[in-house]
Amino acid sequence: VRHLEDIGKENINGKDTDLIQYYPTIKYDGVRCFLYIKNKRIYLVRSSFIKEWIPIKLDKRYYYKLLPGLCMVGDTIAEGEYMEDDKFYLSDIRLYDGKDVRDELFLERYKKLKSLKSSITDDSIMIKTYFGIDDEYNFYKAVNKAIDSIRDENLNDKIENDGLVLQPSTTYNASVKTGNKKTRFHPIFKW
Repeated sequence: VRHLEDIGKENINGKDTDLIQYYPTIKYDGVRCFLYIKNKRIYLVRSSFIKEWIPIKLDKRYYYKLLPGLCMVGDTIAEGEYMEDDKFYLSDIRLYDGKDVRDELFLERYKKLKSLKSSITDDSIMIKTYFGIDDEYNFYKAVNKAIDSIRDENLNDKIENDGLVLQPSTTYNASVKTGNKKTRFHPIFKW
């Protein structure tokens, strides 16, 4: 477990940096799934059984659900949270219109999520809100906005949540070096 004051003091892709921007978002209490788009059809895919979902023929570990909408973007893989109210909240994207976008910074991938959402005809697909993206960046103000948003949503009983997620501004495949260790992972923090 890392302390908040240590966040942002890392070595990313071999370059020392004093601050990596982190964009807070609400950690929904849903099921992590992938949105897969192929031939304009929209599928939700997950790695364990959910009632009514259909097993993928060649792999019994994965199941999918075909959504009723269509998408005008080509082959795409995005990830997010599937909620009990049958809504899917997009949080990041790996493949967009046939192009691997994992080496793009988060803000570029977020723009692609918005573009993807605008091309989908299914109203049950939403984009998670990341705080601090549209404002002049201030980590503490962004965290406070996220916490205020949780309070508002709890009062309205809209979405079950499980804390905060801090999304880094780096690429999806950022190399992170802490101390003598170099690991290759997507450094997301959850509270």
